[in-house]
Amino acid sequence: MSALIHMVWMAVWGWAVRANIVELSGANLAGANLSGANLSSATLKGATLPGANLLGANLSGAYLTGANLKDAALTRANLTDANLYGANLTRADLSDANLYGANLKGAGLSYTKCLNANFTSASLQHATMVLAQVKGANFTGADLRGAQLIGTQLADANLMGAQRSFDINSVSQMMIDGLRAALGVN
Repeated sequence: MSALIHMVWMAVWGWAVRANIVELSGANLAGANLSGANLSSATLKGATLPGANLLGANLSGAYLTGANLKDAALTRANLTDANLYGANLTRADLSDANLYGANLKGAGLSYTKCLNANFTSASLQHATMVLAQVKGANFTGADLRGAQLIGTQLADANLMGAQRSFDINSVSQMMIDGLRAALGVN
């Protein structure tokens, strides 16, 4: 499948505005080097990006539902308000990434490295984070209801104001101790 990129000129209140419309739905970008790419508001629905290099890429407002980002490098990527519903981010590196307001409902984040990642106001309902590394991650105001956090240590993560309800079967004692420390509860 080839990528479709349109350059569009629009008249907005008498001003000419150029917009890039990037359509990459279903594209096979496995192992692609997209480091620093501007894919803001791009459509990558169901795209295949395992092992892709997206270091510092701008994916703000991108539509990545059902995308395969397994083993992708997303360090310092901007995913503000991105839609990652049902995306596979297994073993991806999201360290220092900005996921403010991102939709990660039902996403697979197992074994993901999320050191110092910003999940402020993100929706992680029913996401799976088995043995994810979240040291220094910010979940302020995030929605974690129904998330599976098996073996994920939350001791050094910020959960202030996060909405959470966990299935007791998915919570290990190690995680309970981490939650208590993160919430300042003894």
